[in-house]
Amino acid sequence: HVARDITERRRAEEEIRRGRDQLETRVQQRTSALRAEITTRQGAESALRESNELLETMFSAVDVLIAYMDREFNFIRVNRAYAAADGREPDFFPGRNHFDLYPNEENLAIFRRVVRTGRPHFTYDKPFAYTENPERGVTYWDWSLQPVRDARRRVAGVVLTLVNVTDRRRAQQQLEMERQRLFSVLNMLPGFVLLVRPDYSVTFVNETFHEIFGDPGGRRCYKVLRNRRTRCAGCRMPGILTSGVPQQWQWADPKGRTFQTWGYPFTEADGSTSVLQVGLDVTARKELEREVLRVSSDERHRIGQDLHDVLGQNLTGVAFLSKVLAGRLRDRSAPEAEQALEIAELVGQSVAQTRAISHGLCPVELKEEGLMHALRSLAGRVEGLFGIPCLFECHQRILIPDAAAATNLYHIVQEAVNNATKHACAKHLWIRLARADGAVHLSVEDDGVGLPDEAERAKGMGLRIMQYRADLLGASLRLERPEQGGTRVVCSFPEKGGSN
Repeated sequence: HVARDITERRRAEEEIRRGRDQLETRVQQRTSALRAEITTRQGAESALRESNELLETMFSAVDVLIAYMDREFNFIRVNRAYAAADGREPDFFPGRNHFDLYPNEENLAIFRRVVRTGRPHFTYDKPFAYTENPERGVTYWDWSLQPVRDARRRVAGVVLTLVNVTDRRRAQQQLEMERQRLFSVLNMLPGFVLLVRPDYSVTFVNETFHEIFGDPGGRRCYKVLRNRRTRCAGCRMPGILTSGVPQQWQWADPKGRTFQTWGYPFTEADGSTSVLQVGLDVTARKELEREVLRVSSDERHRIGQDLHDVLGQNLTGVAFLSKVLAGRLRDRSAPEAEQALEIAELVGQSVAQTRAISHGLCPVELKEEGLMHALRSLAGRVEGLFGIPCLFECHQRILIPDAAAATNLYHIVQEAVNNATKHACAKHLWIRLARADGAVHLSVEDDGVGLPDEAERAKGMGLRIMQYRADLLGASLRLERPEQGGTRVVCSFPEKGGSN
């Protein structure tokens, strides 16, 4: 029995020892886990503390006004900017009700709606006056009201943020005052003025515009000015908006009136860009210019015809008589025979010069086909004089009944050809006359050195004269740079009274 008792006691002691070892192991494991948990928690608390410090710094230092209130709109906390806006310290606000300090029925309704619906509210440029500080006047604010929810997703409070935009608002008001002052001046101008947005809607017209075109009534500019359903071909608006460079042009309305127009990029109060158009009715001036040009052209034709019919014939007669005289003197072996023959040759040269002058004074025949014939003849003379191949292309009969208009078109082509032969170092020239889209297009193209820069173009008298002649016709004149190089001068004008 004693041996059995000793064995059982040893077994029990062994079990106790194993249990103690297991317990110590578990304690060590738990201790390690607790240490790791404590380390993690300390790290999280440190990160949270740093985050809170950062948020506190941002909350206190940010210029935006921030106020946190409960659902009854009692202040819980405000940042320093909010308190400073009212000339107070932040600890003044907690516990006080927002609408006791700043009573406003409209704002109270907004606050209650946010609490009731849980949806935020945003307001911009909202006016506000400090009741206790009326000397501050009216200020303007962008503000938002955000609901704050508790663990059950119920609205427990609100956060109000405000940004003072008084300076911006006053700047806008000042800009609007300047704008109204400008419009007052524009209303006094003798010419029409309209302001057109990129979508061609008209936002302003002056009194003169009303007198000439009537009330725009929300219509697009092309409908008001030209009674069109779509944008005008060659509209200058896109170019002005893209380049920011003013342009000027002439155009005729459906009633036949001609307007000289200037277009300028115009910055709106909201920062967007429109085009300010200023126009003068130059119909009377254009009619007078055309009349002067017609009289001048008629006189040129008369002088040219007289040179051809009278002086040219007389000189031809003198040349013939001189040759006859030279023959008779030669038969008599008179020494004056050579002088008479020389006189005949000089008179013959004078006849050729007279014909050239006559052709220069009236290059276009007084017929509808005159321009076509004159341009074909010009192309032939260019090749003969300068040795430059010049091709005239006209694939359909284009008739210009107005001789004065035809003469001006001829001189435009003549000037373009002169520029190409003298300055462009061209090796080939093309003169083209064509009809398309209800207009006649006359072009001169070369394969020379290309367009001069803007500064050189501005100095060119020839280009200005070409533009002047085009304006007289109500035509557009433009310079183009073909893809293959060189220069293309294009004159386009509406076809009036012509037939094919």
